[in-house]
Amino acid sequence: MVYCMGGPGIVFSKITLQKLSPKLGECLKNNLMTEHEDIELGRCVYHHANVGCTKSYEMAALFKNNYNVEETDSEGLKPLFEEVAAHSATYHANKIQANQYALHNTVMLKKIQKLRQSASDLEKDVDRMRKEIFDNSPFKDRKFYKLPRDKSVVWQQITQGRHYSTDFISRGILQPWVNVVTELAREAAKTYYKENKLHGKIERIHVDRVYQTTSGSASEYLTMIDMKHIINGEESTVTAAFRAKRSFLSLMMQEPQKMQLELINSAIVEKKDYNQKANPTAINFIIPLSGRSDSVRIFLDRLKVAALSHEIHINVKVVYFANDDHSTPEDEAKLKKMLEEVKIQYPNYLFEIHNAEGPFSRGKGLQIGAQTCENGELLFFCDIDMQFTVDFFHRLLENTKPGVAYYPIIFSQFDNKHVGDESDNFKIAEMRGFWREYGYGMVSLFKEDFDKAGGFDVKIIGWGMEDVYLASNVVSNNIRIMRTTEPKLVHVFHDKHCDPELSPSQLDSCEKTKFSHYGPAMYHFSVLKKLGQAATKELLGIKE
Repeated sequence: MVYCMGGPGIVFSKITLQKLSPKLGECLKNNLMTEHEDIELGRCVYHHANVGCTKSYEMAALFKNNYNVEETDSEGLKPLFEEVAAHSATYHANKIQANQYALHNTVMLKKIQKLRQSASDLEKDVDRMRKEIFDNSPFKDRKFYKLPRDKSVVWQQITQGRHYSTDFISRGILQPWVNVVTELAREAAKTYYKENKLHGKIERIHVDRVYQTTSGSASEYLTMIDMKHIINGEESTVTAAFRAKRSFLSLMMQEPQKMQLELINSAIVEKKDYNQKANPTAINFIIPLSGRSDSVRIFLDRLKVAALSHEIHINVKVVYFANDDHSTPEDEAKLKKMLEEVKIQYPNYLFEIHNAEGPFSRGKGLQIGAQTCENGELLFFCDIDMQFTVDFFHRLLENTKPGVAYYPIIFSQFDNKHVGDESDNFKIAEMRGFWREYGYGMVSLFKEDFDKAGGFDVKIIGWGMEDVYLASNVVSNNIRIMRTTEPKLVHVFHDKHCDPELSPSQLDSCEKTKFSHYGPAMYHFSVLKKLGQAATKELLGIKE
């Protein structure tokens, strides 16, 4: 077994795995000494397979673990990501969303570079074969393999820190061109060494000049480089010419809307902001309620700031259980009055209340609200205690498509009586809250996909399990799921009551959710540590 740190990855030999397999259950369930599963796995391998965890340079590169660079140091991570993209299969740890995007971007760029290099190599093979065909052909027309010449082609020149073009006299080289020239120089050096079977070390590469031209399908470069070459302690300078062609990629993305060029030109002339026409798709908020009129007022205020003031088209459909024990006539009257007031303020949007019979059931309420919508309309099943920004709504509209259900992974705040603070609802930190990776309560999808999945199980009474039922049916009916962490959709903490009359599975789920909001494991550990060993055992009911 090599490289057994759990984060980056674990590799077993087949023989070790055969020895270990019968003992895994015993090791990882009954004899745990720490909360670190990789350590426990290593201990299990050592005891039952008599194999220690070893490291090797190759595995350390293949399963990369970041020991040195802070995750908040975006500049420091850039060379590390370059290394990972070139040599690694996995990378640990990468918990910040911006870094996840940055690493993915680096990997994709590395793939593009490799594909471009392959295309360049193939073009060279084609030219070489053309020449060989010509040399062995009775027809000696050299035009057969020479590249066509076009007198109308204009070449730009990059030399001595300046860029010369027909569009401008001279200016400093912009960073994208620096990157292109650097890549060309490295490729030229590698190609020259490979073709001439040279050994040794390149100490320095000097680019004297680069010529560049663009056709309809590719960008072409001619360059001359000097390489300071060291072999057996002796220095020499090698000069090489290099020609490269970079074909443009096929169209990968197209704007869903045509740019309104007249409005753009008018905005430029009049020196005013240009606003593209807003997405016409309306987001239908479906919210089941019993009581909680004060929470509705807060929710509507948040909607005004995050959506309505930015012309995000929304409809709010509240399904109210007036006969539930937590509901009062006063609460119902307040709710109706608030919806009427906001409807007057925003006459182009819908703010509706629909009545539901019997005790509160989230699944039943969501089902009733969904049935008020038509095919082609976008549904968003939302909790009343959510905090959001306009960025979230833009992503919701982008990620929810016909045949695709968007399940954002929300950030859920801890009880601020124990940990956290109230200074910033969108602060993402370990002591502030946690990602609900196994929660499926927030979802947006189109009405026809909701019907295809069969909707909610309306027989479920009370809190919980209705979201799991819908998510399972979404998957089984071949509706694709888009699932990402959403830092701008935050569940604001509130006290939670778990009705003892719930079914055993619902009650267990409710209590687990409730207790998970008291703080992270490190907080509880610090509390128990302060209590002392004897008090902790007494608290946990552990007898000597």
